[in-house]
Amino acid sequence: MSEKAVVIGSGIAGLTAGTVLAHLDYEVSILERARVPSPLIRGFSRQGHNCDVGLHYSGGLAPGGMLSRVFSGLGIDDGIEPVALDGEGFDRISWPEKRLHVSIPTGLDSVSRRLCDTFPSSANAVVKYMEVVRHALETTPFLNPEVPSW
Repeated sequence: MSEKAVVIGSGIAGLTAGTVLAHLDYEVSILERARVPSPLIRGFSRQGHNCDVGLHYSGGLAPGGMLSRVFSGLGIDDGIEPVALDGEGFDRISWPEKRLHVSIPTGLDSVSRRLCDTFPSSANAVVKYMEVVRHALETTPFLNPEVPSW
């Protein structure tokens, strides 16, 4: 008889945990308080505005990347062909009332330069913020596989 496991929450993390446990021969029950699984990655409407909060794009799919290893471990990597994001602007932040649109490039240094160029009066704050982001990326085991986890 296999061990039993209960996973609380059916978001991406809960579904992934349940899948990993099932691959390890656990009998898995996933509990969710919402009426549907993955409630936070489904679209919703607020004040007449539709918000699609599902997965739009992801990093970590290059060979050896975090998600490529997870997908391989789950046995779901067959047929995934990563497509590189546009290095000059894969995401866009807009302030229509100011007619301001900022394309976000790939790479921390490029993001920092773009934001400093766009918001020169906030350049010091941008640099400090990017230092915090870089520190988190360099020291967090989940974000950097070279950092040993506990």
